[in-house]
Amino acid sequence: MNKKVKYTFGGATQDISKSKHPFHYYFEAGHIKILSTDSQSTGSINNEKGNELVITIPNISINDSTNIITYDNNILPYKNGNEISQQLASGELSTTSSNHIIIGHTTTREDIILFTTDDNNMDCIWLVTNVLEEDYTLTLLYLRNLGFSVNNPIQAIFNYENENIQKVYFETHSIDLMIEIVITVCQTSL
Repeated sequence: MNKKVKYTFGGATQDISKSKHPFHYYFEAGHIKILSTDSQSTGSINNEKGNELVITIPNISINDSTNIITYDNNILPYKNGNEISQQLASGELSTTSSNHIIIGHTTTREDIILFTTDDNNMDCIWLVTNVLEEDYTLTLLYLRNLGFSVNNPIQAIFNYENENIQKVYFETHSIDLMIEIVITVCQTSL
């Protein structure tokens, strides 16, 4: 059985030290909104609704004999002999991945770029489109062993130069490297 507790407060005040703060005032509150009627406060507060899950990072598999990457009912061909094949042959890149963790992001004008890793040699860069329409579509932009780690979050910056050139700069603290991605090029060069 869920317990229901009702608290009443006289309002917020940050003028008094936290150590000597009266119990009927709150010092700081998060995830609440103050209810008012016609610009007069009623002294009532309401809890804000939390986040909802809108996307999940799918499992990825690479078939090196057919040169195909599959994820979430999507099939991406890649060229034989490119860096993916070389990393698979040397053991730097695994053929399957699950449990990707988002370790960085940046927003573009209408989309979101996500950086993920599974801490098992498969690092990905994703594009989440249709964010403004709330019809979230996840597209894989880049897949390699980039040395990403959950312990080293990605810092990324988006730069809009014109409608044909949109760049994302990112760095990870595990390696001293700043990498540039041109979004229009990455969508066609996997």
